[in-house]
Amino acid sequence: MVDPFAISGFILSLASKILSYQDRTYALRKDRRIQIADYFLNISDAIMGAANEIEKTGRSYSYCQELDFYARNLLNTIIDFVPVAEASNYQNNLQNVYRIEMINVSSPVEKERVVRELKGASGTFRAVGYTIKARP
Repeated sequence: MVDPFAISGFILSLASKILSYQDRTYALRKDRRIQIADYFLNISDAIMGAANEIEKTGRSYSYCQELDFYARNLLNTIIDFVPVAEASNYQNNLQNVYRIEMINVSSPVEKERVVRELKGASGTFRAVGYTIKARP
């Protein structure tokens, strides 16, 4: 049995940790910052899509592979501003998010909580993306 709260909590924690490094992105070239920002915005969209599917059906079927792709590319995306050991750890941990498709919630209360947490994580990744993109 997959713990949906562990997955959503991990995603939110990861987004918050990456957000703490945003100041280090200011030294990057603008085109690189935009590339990184778009990556995080795409992660946000995938998490939101999964949350919407869970909200409608209790499961997410179509976002697992997309999130796995982003996870496999996390290290190369954040290595410019996150220490290598941490970036590698984040990548390894994010690859476990593929389990999001195993979330199957039937209780309305549990479903609401999972959806709320995933949408919160999506919002944090969105904030990371737009904060990085907004720098001159």
